[in-house]
Amino acid sequence: MPDIKIITNEIDEDSFQFITAKDSIFNYTDMQDYTKLLGELKKKKSEEVMKRKDLIEDTKQKSQTVIANLIKHTELASDYTVTFE
Repeated sequence: MPDIKIITNEIDEDSFQFITAKDSIFNYTDMQDYTKLLGELKKKKSEEVMKRKDLIEDTKQKSQTVIANLIKHTELASDYTVTFE
């Protein structure tokens, strides 16, 4: 099986609270700042998740179980043994 990797990373944007102040030259923000912040948050969270070896190992075991069960329950593969390397 290939290594476990994060394919998508979604942030609940409704959980963000923005405290706005009147825009001025000293506190102006725009959508580029917002987009950059979201990208940084997603990257940071992905890195945190990938460091959790217990979660990665559990995900790997569950994936192998699902794949093995799918193969075992097909008529054509009933005589096969499923092993993962």
